[in-house]
Amino acid sequence: MTRQGEVSEGAPPYLGCSDNSVFGRFLPSVLHIRANSFADLEPEHDDSGPRAISTHAHEYVHYLHSIGTTAGQLYLLSHLILLRYAASGTNENGHFLGLEALDEPNRGRLIGILRCMQELRGQKKIAFGTIIGRLEFDPPRRIQPADSAIIEVERLAVVARGIRSDGTVVTDEMEIAYSFVTEGVAYAVDREIRRLQGKELPHQLDAQVPLYPYRAYGELIDAWVGRETSVLERILIGNAALGHRAVGVTLQRACEAVRQSERPAEEVLAPIIVEGLEESKAVIEKLGEVMSTTAADPMIAAGLSAYLQLVDRASFCRRRLLAPERLLIEKPLDVEGFRRVVGNLVDAMVLQEKPKAKEDREVELTIDWIGPGHVANDEYQVSGLAALQSAFHFNSLHHGDDGTMAPTSSIAANVCPYKGACEVKVSEDQAELCVSAPWMMFVDSKPGTSVCWYAAGVKTARHAELGATSPTTPNR
Repeated sequence: MTRQGEVSEGAPPYLGCSDNSVFGRFLPSVLHIRANSFADLEPEHDDSGPRAISTHAHEYVHYLHSIGTTAGQLYLLSHLILLRYAASGTNENGHFLGLEALDEPNRGRLIGILRCMQELRGQKKIAFGTIIGRLEFDPPRRIQPADSAIIEVERLAVVARGIRSDGTVVTDEMEIAYSFVTEGVAYAVDREIRRLQGKELPHQLDAQVPLYPYRAYGELIDAWVGRETSVLERILIGNAALGHRAVGVTLQRACEAVRQSERPAEEVLAPIIVEGLEESKAVIEKLGEVMSTTAADPMIAAGLSAYLQLVDRASFCRRRLLAPERLLIEKPLDVEGFRRVVGNLVDAMVLQEKPKAKEDREVELTIDWIGPGHVANDEYQVSGLAALQSAFHFNSLHHGDDGTMAPTSSIAANVCPYKGACEVKVSEDQAELCVSAPWMMFVDSKPGTSVCWYAAGVKTARHAELGATSPTTPNR
């Protein structure tokens, strides 16, 4: 399915994502991949760019981790529960009024879930700068879960040390959690795809790539295993870790298992990955339970059902392959080969930017589905998925670094993720909202009014806790 439209290049930047790279982006829970025009797999006049396939693969790996690993599924479950707690603090338009609008029990639960999500992701960003040689690492330390956390997540942190070109020693502590590991594995796949394509010289593969988290992941794995590891070993070790809620602790355990054995890493790590799949079963069961009681609106229910289908399919692929992304590095990939690999795995929504004439300085946006075709087979289910994605996106805008939620009235301007592909006809005033405050779209709409996907998602958030029928019907 493809839809086309326009989006202004001067619009506020798209929501910061798990991977906020130049070429592609992905946000956990929202579950769509966004690629800019330089990473277009099928440009109109030229062949795909040198990093198009690796970019799509990189973001697709994040997607597989988000829906197919215990840590990713737990993050999705936490975000869904957060929507329910936040619902009691919203007005009739689905806008969050702030923590003070919640009663004390719900306020405590909401803060607890937010902290759990932070602990799953890892809370610290690091800028090492240009380091000569490799990082050195101190023995890791364990971080106990916060007292207020609703879901306990034991974490790991390690002090890393490097030397800059001017001789300055840089020391900082890295939190070994979901974000660090998924970025490390995705980069390992990305880099290997580019290496196999042979379009870059060896010294170009890591050029201008930040040390943290991308290359730091591989250096930490090598240090803990005690030797240089292969790309497949780094992928398998990362999958073993992400299969458990205690990602950092399991990463260290997986590395130690490989270090202590002379057997192939896949044989050594298979039991740890299978353990994770068993842990995942309980999370998926809870996810299904929460989804079944979250919304009564038939279209949103269809979106929730599709989310669960994607999770089930990703778990099936992981059970069969241990690390599904390994298929992406078996041989050099062209666009057709990439689509073939993904066609055997899990469906995913891709928002693809396309360049337009320089005179109007605008780009087109298409919405494509890649994968085997198990979901998104009709407009009804696609609309339900997109509205649900919008609800997660909107909720994410409220999250603060301090572990709290800001009121809607104070969140920064953001462009609608579907701007440029939306077919809903809007007034000139509404068009301005599309690029700055899509949550303000159709705030005065009457029950039964056709609204855009984003407005449907925002209004759905108001009824997440109540399980009441949504007052609007999402449309494009």
